[in-house]
Amino acid sequence: MRSRVLEASGRLLAAGNVLLALALPALTGCDKDGGTQEGPEQWPALSSGLSASGTYLGDSHESGTGVMTVVIMDRSLTFNDALQSYIGPGESLTLSLGIPLAADASDPEIPEGTYEASSDESHPEWTFCTQGIDRTTVNSYDEDGNITVTPVTGGRVTVHSSGDMYWISCSLDTEEGSCSREYVGKIRIANKSADGFVSNLTGDIACSPMQYAEMVYMSGDGVSDKWSLFLANGYTAEDGAFDEGFLISISSEPGHMSIPAGTYTVSEAEGSTAPGTVVPGYGPFVESNGSWFFSYTRGTLYAQIKSGKLVIRDTDDGQTAISLSFKDGNGYSLTASFSGIPELY
Repeated sequence: MRSRVLEASGRLLAAGNVLLALALPALTGCDKDGGTQEGPEQWPALSSGLSASGTYLGDSHESGTGVMTVVIMDRSLTFNDALQSYIGPGESLTLSLGIPLAADASDPEIPEGTYEASSDESHPEWTFCTQGIDRTTVNSYDEDGNITVTPVTGGRVTVHSSGDMYWISCSLDTEEGSCSREYVGKIRIANKSADGFVSNLTGDIACSPMQYAEMVYMSGDGVSDKWSLFLANGYTAEDGAFDEGFLISISSEPGHMSIPAGTYTVSEAEGSTAPGTVVPGYGPFVESNGSWFFSYTRGTLYAQIKSGKLVIRDTDDGQTAISLSFKDGNGYSLTASFSGIPELY
């Protein structure tokens, strides 16, 4: 069970032929505010047709370094709430940087310096990550909201800054070849280092009916039984992984051969063992602690489940009906259902 989820957490959508390079703005000798800059360092002109945002996640991998995510995207992209995807054509670049841990995260910044590619998922300082769920990718969107994710495998990123103005220059390697990106302009950075949750959702998500369900007995102490419930869509035989789904940790009344019918409420406690509860998600996604949502069909999305309910019913035809309504730490809702016979382990 855990191996299926960890395979899913590391899976990226197949990369297609995408146009990776954006034209670099001309070097005009202008400073960050658009005027003439004195001194040896001449900034390019402000970027046209691009926007950028940043998120500081703090020591999210508990490795003593900070994680900073920077997204640079074409302004032509528009977000579709129904599809939970951007509508293209257009592209975005997601940089996952390892930075020195901020002493004061109330006003986080992207430190100036050069960042080298690293496959170390713990995000060492002065690197950008090329492996795992928090990796650096180039994302291409078509007119229907379909996304092609191309992993970045190497290269270098250089950051200059002054206040909330940044000059980020990227020379990157991918399986499709080399690409270069440059952004000059403001970047407002959200601080999520102390929020107590991990989620990169940007809106509510209503999933298609789940095609697969798996109930795995984990342990029992006579007071409660621990179960893992896996609900998913989009199984791919080639790599044994799924495109989208939920990993849910449940505590139930003891002595049953499967998760008993009933209503299960998400607890506030990470170590909840009370029967009738769902353990909330915690820690990094790659460790699959507690309860999580993941998706690779809407981009690379993942969220700790922090509140809500799950209902399990036994139907007259001998099948099991499951419905859930959860929320992540941002308050975005996640709804899904399943009807069928779960696999039991």
